Amino acid sequence: MSPRNLTSAASESSEKRGSHDHFCATICNNSPQPNAQFIVQCAERVSYAALSYCWPSTAAAAKSYLQLQLHNADQLSQTDGLDVGRLAPVIADAIRLCKDLGERYLWVDQLCIVQDDPVSKFSQIQAMDSIYNMADFTVVALSSVPGLPGISSRPRDSSFDAIYGLWDGGFQLPRGEATAPFADWAIERSRWDTRGWTFQERKLSRRLVFIDGLRAYFSCFQGSFWEHDQRARSTVYQPIPSHNTIETGLHGSRSFSEYAHLAVPYSKRQLSFRSDKLNAFTGVGTILAFRFETSLLFGLPEKYLLQSLLWHSDDCSQGRDPSLGFPSWSWAAWDGSVDYGFSKDIEFLERGVILDGYAMGAFKPWHTHEMGSLVTFYNSDYSPIVRQVDDTLLWSTEGEMNIAEYAEWQDFLHGDPGNQISSYIRVTKVADTWDRCCHNLSEALRRVDLTHEAREKAAANPGCLAFTTTCALLTLRQAMRVKASTSPAVYFDMYTTTNNDNPARFVGQTMLMERKWAERTLHVSRSYSVIVLGGGEASGADENGRLVWTRLTSGASMTAGLYVMIAEEKDGVLYRLAIGVVEPLAWNEANPTWKSVVLA
Repeated sequence: MSPRNLTSAASESSEKRGSHDHFCATICNNSPQPNAQFIVQCAERVSYAALSYCWPSTAAAAKSYLQLQLHNADQLSQTDGLDVGRLAPVIADAIRLCKDLGERYLWVDQLCIVQDDPVSKFSQIQAMDSIYNMADFTVVALSSVPGLPGISSRPRDSSFDAIYGLWDGGFQLPRGEATAPFADWAIERSRWDTRGWTFQERKLSRRLVFIDGLRAYFSCFQGSFWEHDQRARSTVYQPIPSHNTIETGLHGSRSFSEYAHLAVPYSKRQLSFRSDKLNAFTGVGTILAFRFETSLLFGLPEKYLLQSLLWHSDDCSQGRDPSLGFPSWSWAAWDGSVDYGFSKDIEFLERGVILDGYAMGAFKPWHTHEMGSLVTFYNSDYSPIVRQVDDTLLWSTEGEMNIAEYAEWQDFLHGDPGNQISSYIRVTKVADTWDRCCHNLSEALRRVDLTHEAREKAAANPGCLAFTTTCALLTLRQAMRVKASTSPAVYFDMYTTTNNDNPARFVGQTMLMERKWAERTLHVSRSYSVIVLGGGEASGADENGRLVWTRLTSGASMTAGLYVMIAEEKDGVLYRLAIGVVEPLAWNEANPTWKSVVLA
């Protein structure tokens, strides 16, 4: 049976663009069109398509196809200089599809980036947001077979199971009768959807044509529709129901949660080289920086730096790779996926971790009304300048305020009890705890600057963060709830150090960590530097917070906590190991001291 030609289907997709142009034609930022090393140089902005696909799994296979390199750039720029027969099948088919659609230009990385020119490659990586966002549409190759099935003479899978395996019409689902195949099923089972580089290509493109071995799916910001195979129904298109629409584009509230909902799934993607971890996120990061009106520091938005620092991972088996040149405080320096506490309890329970009483499960750093900064961050870039980070320093009640405004509001409440209206009850319950904690807002405001020694050390360590905070030495004990478990994830209780007069006291808990890495790296026989980053209040606890600090004395606030980082020190510089949370009054018992630290 001959394959169905996609040209008419894709043409209809093109015709439907007009009704969506008020939204789908919107460019995410105002960056100029990239001056890429095209085989055909364009003197002005033109309409073009882009291709998103998986490179061959081996370097040798990739090099067997024609690529743009320094030695052949002039030749490939000549008329008829491009030998289509030497191209990767998916690229040759994409060119054929664009010709059939009347699309004159196609951007594809193998032919538009000089592969052996580091300068050109870097500039193109930095322009990925513009390249895919400005493309008229992006062709996505989902199939594991060479080329694009349905293009040229490449057949589609014509078996009965293949045609009807993903078909949802004609039977009932829990949410009602299904009327179209789930495009997400085809996408999520593809190798393409597991790769790191393709993540931003999907998010940045305004219109996408997904092609697998069965059919094509068309998606834009307004919705999705798909190509019916003529053997299944005579109708060419049906709109995909709203609950089945393909997730496309960058949307959100322009808040930290938007960033987290991109960084977390991206971290689960696979990369051939760990050194590409930031490069493959650059396009999305550029758009986020534009939307947030901020900049990114090694993948973390400066505006939400405190929240961004509180990532954790329970499957980081290899740990940090110092050779990458990324600071330890960035998730880019570590292997494994990261999380910011978005409904992970169920997943952890499936992994065998008992979370009852797990403190970090109640402190989730993705709402500003549940946390605030208690330090002033400085950053050392690759110049001698050590500058103050432009983060929001937010605490929140009914609305957001910086820490100085929050301190004034606290004084206002304490000065007139009549102002303690119902909407402020939760905050005023823990106000006394913060007042009694040695690291509170008032003390933080008095210690904004760095010491001269810390500034010099920060300047000597480009990429580091420096700030003045309270520090203490704590010991770690593997939590009894997971100690005897076979779970792959563990967490530790934090205790004060012991001496003749004072027995060790429980003060808090760490994040969940990959068991083998934790048992290999963290030792109960030694103490670790623990530094305060910010403060927060527990969510998901009862009125008295009994699910959070049940092991502490009755004097504990039960709902307040200090976000801390457990670090190792080398030559006076700290390096992240994990994050955790401690109870503010118990922190006093650890005898912390104020000092300026450098975190590299």
